[in-house]
Amino acid sequence: IIHGAMSANFAVAGATRAQPRVPPQLGSVPKVAQRSTDEPSPNRTSASFRSATTVALAAFALVGNIRRATNCSSSRSAFRQIHRRAVQPSRRGKSEAGRTGVLSSIWRRSRSLQDHIMNSGEGLDRNNAYVYRMVTIFLLVTALPFLFCLRNFFTDPSLSDFDVEYGPHLAHPLLKATSTFQAILVGLALLWREKNRDAPIDRLFAWLFVPEAIFHICLHFLNHHNPFGNFAFGYAFGAGIALPGFLSLMAYVPKNRFLPWAYMALYIATQIPITYGLTDMVGPAKMRLNFANLNTATITGPFFYGILKRWKDVPKLPVFLATAVISYQVTMGIIGPINSATVLKLYDLEVVKQHAVVDIGFGFAYAASIYYGLFKKGQPQPDFSK
Repeated sequence: IIHGAMSANFAVAGATRAQPRVPPQLGSVPKVAQRSTDEPSPNRTSASFRSATTVALAAFALVGNIRRATNCSSSRSAFRQIHRRAVQPSRRGKSEAGRTGVLSSIWRRSRSLQDHIMNSGEGLDRNNAYVYRMVTIFLLVTALPFLFCLRNFFTDPSLSDFDVEYGPHLAHPLLKATSTFQAILVGLALLWREKNRDAPIDRLFAWLFVPEAIFHICLHFLNHHNPFGNFAFGYAFGAGIALPGFLSLMAYVPKNRFLPWAYMALYIATQIPITYGLTDMVGPAKMRLNFANLNTATITGPFFYGILKRWKDVPKLPVFLATAVISYQVTMGIIGPINSATVLKLYDLEVVKQHAVVDIGFGFAYAASIYYGLFKKGQPQPDFSK
């Protein structure tokens, strides 16, 4: 900041010392007119000095409020706003009375610029505070269904048929590779979003894809007789899918404060039995896969209400990708080798390839969702303060 302020003052001082040359054709111009061309205007020089000094003083004032300045959408944008407002013409006139008290006027203007930037940042925080609070509550809600199935994490492996088909299916090297590829796509999109911090809600939306990406890797690399591996399977096919959708539901219907609470109540009512089925290691292993396919369709259904409500403002590519992948997954779960009379086993390559297609499809759908954000470019962010 100090370096920028010194550079601005140096540029202004250099501009006042520089004298442009007189073109030959202006030699016959009267001295009064020629002086107005050759010499910098006192009003222009004074205005430039006031603008540069205002930028410097406002920058130094922001240093003392660095904690509040970090709450703005970006420090660069804050200083751009300061500079843009500082170079605007002063409201004072060009009379002698308007030139008096210049220093005090500059200081007052710099303070008003600082207050304007800080107040805009605080307003942004107040607007997003509701979203952060609701997402935090929902994170706690996603853990509640697991309290009703704690005994599923401490079972006798000899009573389970998990290692017969489903265990080798999930541990297949191809699925380990596709789950890692999905996490890489999410990570690259998240890095891009962090580099372009254009909207706090879109940043939060991007980070809510991380739990699913992490737990999806864990469910393929860890044996489900391990309690954490079993938990990863239940969380990835439940809360991992619901977290970003829950935020999108609030963003697309911001004025409806009842809808998020209704969804959380519906989530608890449906996820208690489904989570129990997802983590049941004693029952038939294929039933866990059926619960996973069922939950993918059940948990995402309410989110389409918000998407259809703001259809004109929603990026279409992520919606089409997610719909296509979900439809393929549910269809293969109904008519695929899981329930059909076939000699194929879950660990056979043809069945594994179907799972791999779903993983890759969701990877591209997640990355597209993070890249495009919740709204089309140019659309205003939702207002939760009303």
